[in-house]
Amino acid sequence: MSTIAFCPYFELGHIVPTLRLAQGLRSAGHRVVYSTIPDFQNMLEALGFETVALMPGRFPAGTIARLHRMPQVEHEALSFEMSFAFLRVLLDDEFDEHLQALAPDVLLADNLLYGLLMAAHSRNILCYRVSTALSDAPAPGVPPLTTSLPYGDTPERRMAAEQAWHGFLSAAPSELEEQYMQLDRQISEKYGIPADALQKATFGPSLHTVPELVLCSSAFDFPRPASELRHYIESLTLERAPVAFPWHRLSPDRPLVFCSLGSQSYRIPGALRFLSEVVAAAASRPDWQFVVALGSRWSDGDFRAIPDNAVLVPFAPQEHLLPRSSLVITHAGLGTIKESIYFGVPMLAFPLLYDQPGNSARIAYHGLGEVGDFNAVTAPELVEMIDRVLTDRDLPGRMAAMRRSFEELEHRRPGLALIQSDLATR
Repeated sequence: MSTIAFCPYFELGHIVPTLRLAQGLRSAGHRVVYSTIPDFQNMLEALGFETVALMPGRFPAGTIARLHRMPQVEHEALSFEMSFAFLRVLLDDEFDEHLQALAPDVLLADNLLYGLLMAAHSRNILCYRVSTALSDAPAPGVPPLTTSLPYGDTPERRMAAEQAWHGFLSAAPSELEEQYMQLDRQISEKYGIPADALQKATFGPSLHTVPELVLCSSAFDFPRPASELRHYIESLTLERAPVAFPWHRLSPDRPLVFCSLGSQSYRIPGALRFLSEVVAAAASRPDWQFVVALGSRWSDGDFRAIPDNAVLVPFAPQEHLLPRSSLVITHAGLGTIKESIYFGVPMLAFPLLYDQPGNSARIAYHGLGEVGDFNAVTAPELVEMIDRVLTDRDLPGRMAAMRRSFEELEHRRPGLALIQSDLATR
């Protein structure tokens, strides 16, 4: 039996996709430990995982709840503080002591926590960087994930992708980025990691010499050359804590449209306007029914009128609603996209942050739905988009083909096989 430690980034969307692999490793007889900040320990322990608190003195229980209540500017400031802290624990030897006590045979750290990977790699621990987004490594015709540019399947599009990468890679660092880079240099020197082992990537430096586990099917990505260090692995976990929901209000006789802006909807400027347009779209089409997940910031009282065919809830049991849905309105977070594909549900994507524009470009490329403008779309336009998607006769075939690739990946469990094989050869 080996000790396998997961170090996820401090967001639910970075933890949930790792559970499938963690459960497989645990079932194979390994000791699986999550090293995470205290806010996520109860959730993971309820799923039967052992946890060890990381940085409890710096970020005590309640930090994430406090983060969610903050205005955007304060939220960003604390998020950066937490990111810096993950680097400072390395310079202060705090993580070295944590790692020594944990004594893992394998460390799987979020791609964003590359400093933790440097510390473990220097100790000759078997390491993997875990990507909860699609790979952001440059490739011919593949634009940065933060852009909505299409795949470079024409000379003009390929040129646009190359120019986007050139602009990103040649941009002068901000003052904040300079602070990160200074810490990065100090950490690489401390652990004897060559400077060129860290490559500039869309969401920060990436330790490209460590194998990358992309928690998604490669079929959803744009075409890109294969790499011996990149592996697309299983990531779908549909067993979650129960969420109260008024199931009696749903009718099996009407198409269901499910709308969710993800676990960070509280951060989105303009979210209330957008959700109001969704509710207005429901009012104009009583032959449909809508479930709208509002998140932690909004409630029924924020809307002028709610039609009978619209069910508004703070949080929704997505894994149970998707099998009943005809269409999903989404912010294009990869977690929702993967589950929508797995259940064969087409999407209207309205991207905002991070990798969402790139994810949306892939929805369009594979013909799995449509992409709209979050800040400008109106209720009539939403209705037109829904009508087009639901009447597209070729879309179910495209969706079914993509769905099969996800089902095959989850059944095959290549991540579990890879780690077991690598352990056997050490």
